[in-house]
Amino acid sequence: MDLIKYSQQYEAALQQYILTEDQLLYTASPIEAVKHLDDDRNAILAFEDDLFVSFFVLQEGAGVAEFLGGPDSVLLRSFSTDFRYQGRGYARKILEKLPAFVKEHYPTKNEITLAVDSGNDRAHQLYEKSGYMDHGKRMPGRNGELIILGYHLV
Repeated sequence: MDLIKYSQQYEAALQQYILTEDQLLYTASPIEAVKHLDDDRNAILAFEDDLFVSFFVLQEGAGVAEFLGGPDSVLLRSFSTDFRYQGRGYARKILEKLPAFVKEHYPTKNEITLAVDSGNDRAHQLYEKSGYMDHGKRMPGRNGELIILGYHLV
């Protein structure tokens, strides 16, 4: 599994990425997410061999506080797996690789923060199995309550 920072050369791959309407209840499409990239947000593409299977954005800076993360936190957002490749363990593999990736590319950060919709039980369970902790932080989201989880980087 390779995690690669987005650049224009991957635009065609984003166009081919498929999310269902159910998935779009909980996450932004990669096409929408890259429209909001700035100095604090980096899109990351996950490839298994040459297959583009997953996408997410890492955000630092002031926008992280909106999600109850501290200044030493990086926010994981818009995390998805292409519908055609779900159920193959790619999301789990990414979450296993993510701490080392964040430590390499964001060396001053000591936590990964994310928000998961309270109705997205499958994702919530995956995050907790991957070591993300629920410290009781909640906030309103577009589909109801968001549960804020954190992964402390050692």
